[in-house]
Amino acid sequence: MIFDREFSAQRWLKALEEAGCEWVVRLNTKSKVKLKDAEGEEVPLFVGEGEREQMEGVYYRGEVKVNVAALFGEKAKRNRCG
Repeated sequence: MIFDREFSAQRWLKALEEAGCEWVVRLNTKSKVKLKDAEGEEVPLFVGEGEREQMEGVYYRGEVKVNVAALFGEKAKRNRCG
């Protein structure tokens, strides 16, 4: 199953995991997504311009085990601070 970011709610992803479903969802990074490793340490979700990143076995909001693939494409908008 493939979902857009409206379906990245933790409850929904947990239900899919418990049902044994395989799924892909585009994360809504504006909602301050937190990923943690197996030891509970926060894993930064950062991809530099033109870069790709892949993380396996991290936990979405500390509860749902996921694999993450990220790409900062040519047409992606850069978030600016300050």
